[in-house]
Amino acid sequence: MSAGAPYAYACAAGMPESVRRVAILSGVPFIHAPDVLAAYPPEGQAAYARYATADTAELRSEFRAFCQQAVVQVTQQGEISAERMSKALNAVLHYDAAGPAREAWLQALGWGFGPCAIQCPVDVWHFEADPMVPFEAVQRSANQLPDVHRHFSKGQAHIASLAMLEDMATILAE
Repeated sequence: MSAGAPYAYACAAGMPESVRRVAILSGVPFIHAPDVLAAYPPEGQAAYARYATADTAELRSEFRAFCQQAVVQVTQQGEISAERMSKALNAVLHYDAAGPAREAWLQALGWGFGPCAIQCPVDVWHFEADPMVPFEAVQRSANQLPDVHRHFSKGQAHIASLAMLEDMATILAE
C-alpha cells in the first residue's frame, strides 16, 4: 500500500522465482518514468525533486507538519477509522517522522528497474480521485506493466475501503 508499492515491485523484479503475484493498493507508481511523473501536478513533481536532494532534517520537518495537520483533521472526523488513523499518525510523530522522511527519499532515488522487469501478474487497486497519488500517474504506470489487472474505483480516498481489502485478499488467496 502507498509507499510500500516500490518494495513489492522490487521483490517481483529481483526475485521472480519467489513472487507469483503482486498486489498494489493506492501505491506509488513508477515515478521515474517521465510520462508517469508528468501526470503529477507541478507541486508533486517538485516534491519528488526536493525529496531526492533534501537532507533528513528538512524531510522530517516537512512530514512532521503534514502529520500534525492530519491528526487534527482525522480527530475532527470522530469515526473509529479516524481514531485508528490518529493513533498511527501520533506513532509516526513519536519517531519525529523519520519513517515517512526516509520513504520519500527512497522513492525519489532511482529504483534500478522499470515496469517491464516485472513478469508476474500485478493487481492494482486505486481510487480515481486519490488526493495523494494521481490516478493518471497510476494508469500510465499500469500501462507499462506486462501483466496488469486494474481494480479502479470511484471515490476520493487514499486509504483502502474494506471492500478493496477483501477483494485483494480473495485474489491473493487464489
